[in-house]
Amino acid sequence: MPATPPSVGDIQVRSLSLYATPLSVVLLPGAAGIKDTLASYLLQRHSRSGADGGTAAWRSPWDLLHEGPAAVQAVIEAARGMATDLTSDAAGNRAEVDWRPACRGIVQRPGQAVEAHAHHDAFWSGLYYVDDGGAAAQPTLGGALEFQDPRGAAPVMYAPDLTFAGPGGATLGISQTMQPRAGALAVFPSWLLQSMSYYRGDGSVIALAFTLSR
Repeated sequence: MPATPPSVGDIQVRSLSLYATPLSVVLLPGAAGIKDTLASYLLQRHSRSGADGGTAAWRSPWDLLHEGPAAVQAVIEAARGMATDLTSDAAGNRAEVDWRPACRGIVQRPGQAVEAHAHHDAFWSGLYYVDDGGAAAQPTLGGALEFQDPRGAAPVMYAPDLTFAGPGGATLGISQTMQPRAGALAVFPSWLLQSMSYYRGDGSVIALAFTLSR
């Protein structure tokens, strides 16, 4: 007699969530003082740049660590500490890396956005919200940091009514967002496609963008 195959209920299924993509966010202490210093500085640079007011947010050169006020260095040092905590070597041991940062400013006026992009010359990237332009209290104003699903859109295009069971399944093929909040510092992998949604408020969303390489 042939053996009776086991039923599904008799089989122990081991399911893993693969390809995790870390995003680390903290609220920096002293954000009000940082805002007072950096907002004024970046708005002045924005004004001097003669930006034409199109749909693309203004972004400064990558020179803020050398040209900007000391508050820039305070943000970057916090980001470097976060990056070290998030990094290990291939054996799973803590990796002490002397991160080399680069930093630029962003001023997002009404009707402006930052297009999707990645930083292929760095290991970590990040964003610090200097001023949320009122979007923290009213999220519909936009200015959110958006991440495209690195698994791609194919699953959603083929079967948008289906997803994976388990952690992270509900977000399959869907962009994730981080709402603006003054003082919020985010660190994430540089290869992750990132953008900032259109801002619809009356003020400005002001931020520092940075990369950390080795």
